[in-house]
Amino acid sequence: MRYLITSTLLAAGVVALTLPTKTHLHRNNTNPWLAPSHNSARERAFYIFNAVHSAMRQWGSSLHHNGLGLIPATVPRGTLLYHGTWRNYTPPDFEWLAFEMEHSENFARSTRGGGKGPSKGPQPPQLAGQRDRQKPMVQPRDDDNPNRGYLHTYRASRDLKLLYIDGMSAGNTLMGTLDTQDLLLRSLEHASPYDDWNRGHDICALVKTWGLDGVIRMEIGFEIMYCDFTDGLDPVSILRTPYQEDREGASIDLFEWVRAVSQLYDGIGAGRVTLDLGRMVSGLWYPVNVTNPEPVMSKHPRLIETTSDERAEILKRVENVVRSTKDKIRVDWQGITDMIVGRYGDRIVALTEEEDADAFAKQIHVITNTFVDYPASPIDKSAMIDSGDMIRKAIKRCAHHFLEPAYIWRHEWTDEDALIYTATETVSW
Repeated sequence: MRYLITSTLLAAGVVALTLPTKTHLHRNNTNPWLAPSHNSARERAFYIFNAVHSAMRQWGSSLHHNGLGLIPATVPRGTLLYHGTWRNYTPPDFEWLAFEMEHSENFARSTRGGGKGPSKGPQPPQLAGQRDRQKPMVQPRDDDNPNRGYLHTYRASRDLKLLYIDGMSAGNTLMGTLDTQDLLLRSLEHASPYDDWNRGHDICALVKTWGLDGVIRMEIGFEIMYCDFTDGLDPVSILRTPYQEDREGASIDLFEWVRAVSQLYDGIGAGRVTLDLGRMVSGLWYPVNVTNPEPVMSKHPRLIETTSDERAEILKRVENVVRSTKDKIRVDWQGITDMIVGRYGDRIVALTEEEDADAFAKQIHVITNTFVDYPASPIDKSAMIDSGDMIRKAIKRCAHHFLEPAYIWRHEWTDEDALIYTATETVSW
């Protein structure tokens, strides 16, 4: 009987933690008002669970690269951020900031050759007299030229209000990594994946009207598209970088960048970003078609099959959520997913490779024993008769255990809190 109970519990757990192979097709063609749906949250529960668990994490966001979520985020006052450029003055327009100095150093290379270092895209034309109006922190010397690179360091002078775009949202690909930005935020059905300058310009024009400072994206590391460097940032230093030809170690710069990013696989760390998952808006909430048209990519959802009207309704929800206020984040949803994955993830993987039946059964017992209220006596016949009810109660305890800290705050939940609860409960059941 002990193994019967625990085997039933494990079967529920294995189903819950199995990755989906395709999305569900849903459309709402009759009602112009599109609302988040708990049915959609249940049917896309595994995608939502993965999105919450992977948010602001390099590894998970790389695996689940087509993010459909937009999450209000805060970078706290005092956080250091970096910018690599050929300019020795604070950018007059929007630009990119990195969380790791090695990331920005790759864009701050000085060369005596014929070109600048890497760039996110074509730079905007300088208006007549604009360069003269800038106030360089570092006065130019005779050796300054367009091929000189500068590493800027900035400190947040206040809490920065941002929007995190999940997945590999800075990946310039045709795989769907840019769907949320181009289709949803920009309302463009045809956009070059490499035109990051116009992408940043359009997104900043939108989010500034919502009172935000920019957006967070991920490529090889996390970056911020920051909309106004004169608001919210204190310059710490602007340092001229050495010529690549003159210094040792230049050939391993890219590897140092990758090394720094690898430290972020499980999170960016140091409290540098706080996500308000209770205000997360995702295309996964809605009864719309998020199927990937490429069969070999079916497990990566997309917005490409959604209609412009559907995307407009989702965008309205994003704006409403961003403009809303919330006193305090009550539920650590990512922490809850961590607890679930930490307890069951590796064990279930190990069980799929276990060939010894006795060892398999023992591991099942270890995983599920905690949640079973065993009979007072091994020969208790009434308990044997009621074993079905006992199993159902044990499964419920198991499924709800790590959700208990969230449930106590249910009277203060946002609609998005409730949707994440539904998805997480579905995965855990």
